[in-house]
Amino acid sequence: MPDPTAQPPVLVLPVRAVRRVARRAVLVRLDLGGSTLTFTPGQAVNLGRHGQPRRKPYSIASAPEDAARGAALEFLIALDAQGRLGEHLDPLGPGDLVDVEGPFGSFGLPPGAWDRCVLVGGGTGVAPLRAMWRHLRATRPAVEVALLYSVRTGDDVAFRDEVEALARASAVSLTMTATREPETSRWPGERGRLTARHLAAGLTPATVFVVCGPPAFVAHVTALVGALGIAPDRLVTEGW
Repeated sequence: MPDPTAQPPVLVLPVRAVRRVARRAVLVRLDLGGSTLTFTPGQAVNLGRHGQPRRKPYSIASAPEDAARGAALEFLIALDAQGRLGEHLDPLGPGDLVDVEGPFGSFGLPPGAWDRCVLVGGGTGVAPLRAMWRHLRATRPAVEVALLYSVRTGDDVAFRDEVEALARASAVSLTMTATREPETSRWPGERGRLTARHLAAGLTPATVFVVCGPPAFVAHVTALVGALGIAPDRLVTEGW
């Protein structure tokens, strides 16, 4: 019988790369080497530099299939006002060791039968959604995937090259909206908050919604989804 008091295992993994992917966010890739981590898209782990006690939770931004194929885990980590990763991680570069505790969490793709998935992300809340769209492309290519991505400005879009390439290939229906982008800029997306119009586009009886972002963003989108008459079991949310 499992011990209910048992703590999640801790892996000690080296950093393979740290890459800036948005104005105030980096993608950290950890090398699994010969280790394995069994997780589902949407789950998180606690991360901290090896040898110090503080760890903070981060959603895994890569799919299980990515981890198996590339022997690596990826995380989208926001930078603070000073451009740092925080005391629990900073500084962090290739070869540094990171403690990885987990996985944990019940956030994930909805159960049941559905043929269309609308992923709605605010800011770095796009991280677990990336794990989901990659997983769906690898395991359920017939599912139609739409990504609605809200940021403050165009410089805050993470994974921009990836999502725009998916949109060009018609692999994902993409809507990006910026709430604070200057009118004079050459931002190719929309401006303002997400609306019911965005969420209703392409709606089918078998559509599910997955929402992740700051609590106020999640509450806003949840209200819009409810106003569309979507059943509660067709909506999964995660605020941070």
